[in-house]
Amino acid sequence: MSEAGKSRLEKVQRDDNSSFIASEQQEQQMLMRQQDEHLDELSGVVNRLGAVSLTIGQELEDQGNLLNDLDDDMDGVRARLGAIQVRCAQNSAIP
Repeated sequence: MSEAGKSRLEKVQRDDNSSFIASEQQEQQMLMRQQDEHLDELSGVVNRLGAVSLTIGQELEDQGNLLNDLDDDMDGVRARLGAIQVRCAQNSAIP
């Protein structure tokens, strides 16, 4: 092959390589943009889930406090009921 033919072939190969590299770089950039968009969406979902979990945690704490209050109230009611039962038993034992 002549020097001119080799030179032309090398130029075509360089152009093909350059075109391939440019095409691959564009595709990689597009994929990275898509990944960034997906990561942004995922970040938003994670933030919303975090907020919901905090709300649920607060609700559970509030419900626990209400149950503790109810338990305390029930202890008082049991004590009063026991005292009333004792008085009723004493009154029914009187002839």
